[in-house]
Formats: sequence, structure tokens, C-alpha cells
Amino acid sequence: MTTLQQLQSDYGKVDCRDLGSRKLEQLRDGLKEVVSAEIVTADSGREFIELLKKFRKAVAENDKLHGDNYPQLLNSLLSVGEDGLYSNSLRFIFELIQNVDDCDYKDSSDCKLDMRFDFENDEIILTYNEIGFTPFNVFAITGIAEAAKNVSSEKNQIGEKGIGFKSVFGVANKVWIRSGWFSFELYKENFTIPVPIYKNFEFCNGTQMTLYVRGKAKQIYKEIKGQYCKRDALFSRNPLLFLNKLTSLKFYFDTFRSMEFHVSRTENEDFENFKIERDIDISVDLRDYENGSEVKVREIIHCTRYTYYVTFSKMACRARYGEKTQVGQENGKAMILSVVVPDTDYITTVGNGALYSFLPTQLKLNVPIVCHVPFKLDASREFVDPQDNNLWFKEASNYLSELIEKVYLDYCHKVKENIVRYLPDKNKSLFAINNGKEECLTEQKCFNGAHYLDLPIFYTADNDYRRSDEIFCFSESENIEEPEKVYRLMGYQRSLFLSPIPVGRFAIKIPTNVKHKLFKKALDIADKTSDILDYLDSVSYDYPEQLIRKLEPVKITQSQLHIIIKHRKLTKILRMLSCEDIRNNKRFRLEITDANELSITDLLNEEFEMSDIPKIVSSYMDYCHGKCICIDEANDVYLPCYNAILISAQKPLHSFLSFCRDIDPDDPFTTRITWREKTNELTSMLKTPQYPKKNICEFFVR
Repeated sequence: MTTLQQLQSDYGKVDCRDLGSRKLEQLRDGLKEVVSAEIVTADSGREFIELLKKFRKAVAENDKLHGDNYPQLLNSLLSVGEDGLYSNSLRFIFELIQNVDDCDYKDSSDCKLDMRFDFENDEIILTYNEIGFTPFNVFAITGIAEAAKNVSSEKNQIGEKGIGFKSVFGVANKVWIRSGWFSFELYKENFTIPVPIYKNFEFCNGTQMTLYVRGKAKQIYKEIKGQYCKRDALFSRNPLLFLNKLTSLKFYFDTFRSMEFHVSRTENEDFENFKIERDIDISVDLRDYENGSEVKVREIIHCTRYTYYVTFSKMACRARYGEKTQVGQENGKAMILSVVVPDTDYITTVGNGALYSFLPTQLKLNVPIVCHVPFKLDASREFVDPQDNNLWFKEASNYLSELIEKVYLDYCHKVKENIVRYLPDKNKSLFAINNGKEECLTEQKCFNGAHYLDLPIFYTADNDYRRSDEIFCFSESENIEEPEKVYRLMGYQRSLFLSPIPVGRFAIKIPTNVKHKLFKKALDIADKTSDILDYLDSVSYDYPEQLIRKLEPVKITQSQLHIIIKHRKLTKILRMLSCEDIRNNKRFRLEITDANELSITDLLNEEFEMSDIPKIVSSYMDYCHGKCICIDEANDVYLPCYNAILISAQKPLHSFLSFCRDIDPDDPFTTRITWREKTNELTSMLKTPQYPKKNICEFFVR
């Protein structure tokens, strides 16, 4: 005699009100031992449902001992809002999808769920090609706090207790389930008590579940379309993203109105317990019919998916499932953690990500990343239940921390400088603030932004990857053109990171007054003078007078001086400052350390007397002991320095005259010397026979 036959013999004719606690336990244990091989006809399926109904009715009667309103209390908990477990009116959709994903399928490559919305009859019909319900599945789905319907050490599954499925009664007044030889209904008022439905029954391949949602089918369909057919929802609230088996999910009303979600699978890179799938696509195809015309919309996100294969310890399994559990008691329980990262081009539209525990929770992230972690969830299935920080929670947190590090260390090689777009602020957590229920995660240092900044993930101008304390960035306000060139000219000890966004929130070092410091370096280091001044001229640097004053005394070599003279803008400012000091009986502290000094009197015309020069110039020359430095430059070039004046080697008199004229343009010496130069020039012209008379006339005009 089979178990089912024995149960039918023992309890088939017993009234449920006559089942005492001992008989209830025996019936319960017997129902859980019935196997699929015993359910081979509609009659055997009906017999099992009738016995289960009897058991559940007896339990429901006993529950009333808690109070006459106890059943109503359970119903209210399944509602949405302040009085219920769920804040999201569509949470029941997730729970149904979870149940479907937990099922067993013959072909792992063909795991599909179709959800048809019948607006006329207010029905939602789920059809999926699983192997079919086992007797224990029926027992579990009619319970509230039964053990998981399929949980084992070998399977990486979602469901654990019957409470998830019961969320459908937040919107449905009745559910009809057909699977194999089973056919029964569950009613909202008594959602644990199955009612056999075998009129015109036919064997059902796979499973079909019909939700009767009085006046709500069209509204629910519109809500799904409004909430989930957008890129941000496709990323952070995607019911398909981290499921184990389902690869296609379709909601539809008819041929013209449908939503179909897909998550692609690609060839992967395997590293022992770590897998990377690059270039995956997450997509939704929306077909609708509005105002007499067909509408087609396709949203897609290109991503990289990381999968981490882990094993929870025996003690963690006990902490998670209870001291008496058999789950994981041999070699621990194998589970999977996953992270999906969108390509940089999609960051703006997808926004920040969320935490999934197979299905999306209400916990958001501060970065555009979504992650799946098999945390224990609270009764609402929307927040993490740390269970007093037990070992399962700690191991899950540690595994997630390890995975996130692996992700950053790999993904930085793909996005280079853009890795900063995926990082939380230094003083923020990976997880966003959310009514306090995130604190079990945000209080952990391993999820703090500062932790990730210690990873070598910042791609530098040296084509290397460094930690945040080994890099620096130029500020946008500095407007640094050719930053890599400036980096090499400045010779910074830290490596340059060319960030696409401001980095203040990461506390990365940002040098200030870069161009001013670059100019100072041009004066301090002779080998860099030419390159730095060339760069500063190319970016129209102003050479601020106040900065130059602060740099006094400035000591440079004669070779640097030759370079400075070639940069007219800087020379003009230095000459202006020096002349200003000379007029005030001071000397500008620009000293030539290795000057090849000559006596100025040896270079000037014999008719020239130093005693004739302006007094201010004479005082300056006395300070300099009458020394000068000659360079092969234009006639009017000069620069009064601290220990000598720089003048033109080609025409020193003309150069010196320009100096005197700028210092004191009204002094008679300046006029006299000017006329003397003109006279000498004219005499030279007249001695040249071939010189045209026309040019002589022009000379006088000048």
C-alpha cells in the first residue's frame, strides 16, 4: 500500500473537526512523504488535494484559538501599504516569478514564463513549462511557514516559505492552479485551504496558474508597463535579471500588446570561482496599440556581468535555516553572488542601482551597479534581515565585499578613467540611506567609499593603475590645457589621473595655482625653463605682477636669461617691473648667477659720456658697477637685472638708449643721443652711391 493509499484509508472519512493534535501531526507528516510516483491519475491527484484540504481546515480551526479575527489579520498582512508587508503594489509579480524560477525544467535552455492578462474576464494567467508540481510542492504552497519547497544544499534557489506566494492575495480573490494531475483553487478568505477542481479535467503539461483579480487586470498591466519599461527600471527593478533559470519573461494581452524581458547569456571568462560575461544585453520589448496605431519600443542596456561562486559554511546554514536543518550540513551550501555593471554610455539613463536577493529589494545603491546577494530578507521580502548579525549575514556580507573588489579591479581596465563614475563618495556607503533598514550594511567599513579608494583602480597618465592616495587631478577651475604635458613639466611625485568628473567627493589630491607654480619652476630649474615658458605662452598665461614680486629675489643663469628674452610677454613685464624699481631708486631682484659681465663703457660710442645719462640711470649703473650682458637679439632689447643690464650685442648704444628713454623720456640726453644716431645713420646713407634719393627723403620724414 502506498503512503497516499494508507492516508486515504486512515483519514479519508474522518471529519476535520475530529482531528486532534496528534492525528494532525501524523497526517501532516504523511502528506509530506507522498511522492510524485503515487500521483498517476486525476483520482489520485484529487485524493491528495482532499486530504490536504482536510488537514488545512483543521489547522485553520485551531488558528482561531488565537482569536476570531486571526484569519482576517493574516489577510491584512498581505495587503500593500501601512498595514501590510508590501510597499510595492506589484510585489506579487516578483513572488510569482520567483516561484516559477525555483521550479525544475527538462531543458535548462528553454525556461520561459508567459503571463497573459485577460482584461475582459479580469484574469492573469501564468503558463510555464516546468516538470510539474510534486505533492510536497502542493503541500508547501498551501502553507505559510513551511520549509522551502525545493531548498537543498545543491541548488541555488530563491523560495523558502509559503508567505511569498500568498502575496498574490493582496490583489486576487481566487487562484486556480493546474499542474500535472493536480487541479485546485485557493481563496483569499482561506488561502491555505485548497479546493479540488476536477470538472472536465485534463492532464496539464507544465503548470498553469490563473489569478482572478476582480476589476484589476488592466490596471496591473498598465502599472507594469509604466514602472518597468524604462531603462532605470530595467536595470534596478528587473524581475528577470538575477534569476537562475528563466531567460525570457513575457507579459501580454494580445498580439498587439505585450512586454517581453530578456537577459542575454554570453561566452564567459572563468577564473576558478569567478566568472565574467562581457557585452551582455538586458532588454525589454514593448508592443502597444494606441490611438489606432501600433507602437513598438525597445529599451536595451549593454552590461558586464560578474558571477562569484561561494559556499556558505555549515554553521551559517544553521544560523540561516535553523538548528535542525539538513541544508549544508555535509559540505556547506553552494550559492551564487552576481554584479551587473552598465557600460559608461548608459549610466545617465539607468541611474543608481539596487540590491537584489534574486529579485529586487527596496535597498538602493549610491552607484550605477546592481548586485545580487542571497541575504535573508525580512517578511516583506523588500529589506535585508541580518538576524542579529548572524553568521549567514556575515558570510554573505564578506562574499559581497570580495566580489565588489574583484569587479572594480577588473572593470577599471575596461572603462579606464571612467571608473570614478561607479564609485561611492569617500565618506558614503555603497548602499543608500533608506528608512534605517540599510544600516546593517552601511555600518560596515568594507562597503564604505574609502575602502574602494584604496584599490589600485585609477588609470593614470603613466598607463598604470594606482590607489587614490597615489594620484592627483587637476581642477577644472584651473583650465589646464595639455594636462599630461604639465604633469611631466612639473615632475609631480603622484601620478596624474585624468578624471572625467570632479573628484572632490573622493578626497583625491587637487593641486592649486598650477600655472603659477609652473612659472616658478621655470625660474628655478634651468633645464625646464624653455619648455615651460613655451607652454605658458601657448596658453596665454599672464605672468601676474604680484606673483613675480613674491618670487623675489630671483636667481637665474645667463642661459635662462637668453631664453626669457625670447618670450616677449614675460620680458615686457620683467622690464616694466625693473624700470619701476629703478625710478624708485631700487633694483629689481633678478640676479644672473653666472653672468659674463662686460663694462658698458667699452661697448658704447667714444662720443658717449656716462656722465650725460639720466641721473636715475646713472644711479642704477653705479649699483651694477657699470656692468652689462650682451646677447645677440634685436636692437631695442634690454632688461635691467640686479647685477647687470642686458643689452643687444648688435647695437648696444641703441639698446641702452631704449633703456634710458623708458626710464626718463624727458631727459635731454635721450634727445641728444637720438639726434646723434640719426645723423650718423644719414651720413652712412649718403656715403652709399647706390642708395636712392627717395629713401633719403623718407628718412627725413621719419
